[in-house]
Amino acid sequence: MKIEGHGMKVTKHDKKPLGDNRKTRVCPYFEKPLLKKLKRISKAIDKSPPETLLEIAEVFLNHPEWVKYIQRKHLVDPDDPLYVQPKIENGQVIY
Repeated sequence: MKIEGHGMKVTKHDKKPLGDNRKTRVCPYFEKPLLKKLKRISKAIDKSPPETLLEIAEVFLNHPEWVKYIQRKHLVDPDDPLYVQPKIENGQVIY
C-alpha cells in the first residue's frame, strides 16, 4: 500500500485479475416497500440482499420471454439496432 500526500489519499497497487472474474458494483436505490420485500425474501432463503438480487438478475436476464417483455414495456422497436434478440444455443441464452 502506498500513502500519498498528507494521509489524504491511500492507493493500493495490487494487480487485479483479468478476464471474466471482473465484477462491477451496481447499487440500486429502493423504495421502502420494495426493500422490505427484498429483505424478507433474502431472510427466507438465508442469503444476503445482494446475493438475492444477483440470483434474481441471473434468472431474469437468462429468460428470453422476460427480455422481450421488458423491451415491449419500454416500447423498444424491434427494428432498433439496440433491440436485444435473445437466442438459445446449447441450452444457454445468448444475446
